[in-house]
Amino acid sequence: MPAGYAPELIAAAATPAAPDGSCLGTLHLRHLGDLLERGCDAVALFGTTGEGPAFTVAERRAGLERVLDADIAPERLVVAAMSAAPGDVLELCRHAANAGVTRLLVMPPFFFRGAASPDGLLRFYGDLVESLGDDHLRIMLYHFPDMSGAVITAELVLELRRRFGAVIDGVKDSAGDLEASLALIRGLPDMRVLVGTEVHLPAAVAAGGGGTICGLANVAPELVRELMLATDPAKIATLTTRLESLDALLSAAPFAASLKAMLALTTGQVPWALPQAPMAPLDSQATRLLRDGLRQEGWLAADS
Repeated sequence: MPAGYAPELIAAAATPAAPDGSCLGTLHLRHLGDLLERGCDAVALFGTTGEGPAFTVAERRAGLERVLDADIAPERLVVAAMSAAPGDVLELCRHAANAGVTRLLVMPPFFFRGAASPDGLLRFYGDLVESLGDDHLRIMLYHFPDMSGAVITAELVLELRRRFGAVIDGVKDSAGDLEASLALIRGLPDMRVLVGTEVHLPAAVAAGGGGTICGLANVAPELVRELMLATDPAKIATLTTRLESLDALLSAAPFAASLKAMLALTTGQVPWALPQAPMAPLDSQATRLLRDGLRQEGWLAADS
């Protein structure tokens, strides 16, 4: 990690949606404000946990403008740009840059799953940086092969850094492989590598990692921050067990749908429960099991 930077807790913010697929702006703003008040350093908008590709480019642009109009500072935002079309990625990045947001999380286009090559990835990111033409931007490459079908390597990042300098800021690693994350951290000592798996935080930070962009921060930011900064092995073990139990509850069904169901239960805001199609909301049995598990683990009051 670059000298002088502290590890960051960035929530991969969930996005509440109406039945027509549009963002529920008031509920979204309330959630983002809550996350920042509860200790998140920043929030990532329209990433994978935020179901970003399920929102149109126009909806994502409007969502960012709504957030900025609500006086959430641009430096506390990371805009995720993901699409099957490179042109859409460029449009989202350019819009964010013109709005004053400098931190971008960019996933390779995912339509040609499994066909991405090192040369093709170099072309995609190189064309994007050259088209943006803004040295103030900080682009984080999004390594999530289960989602994109593409593999971001340290060699790719280093070559992009050689060509474009500090515009290439590092990697967000959502592959879920701790040893691979540690290898990325070692291979990119002057860049930020943020993990997506919360329980990997102590080892990643100890090795020089830059923190996390993660989904569990939507519902347990205090616990994720405590784990990120923990050094005592006994405390790390206790916090890890706690987060693993929460992750297990949310992973019993598609994570985004379960997370939204939990937000509906914990906030009392029923619209949270609707994920974007083609995902379906949890059925009554799955919701009951989630509610019971959350109560048993202390995430939800007994009378909720």
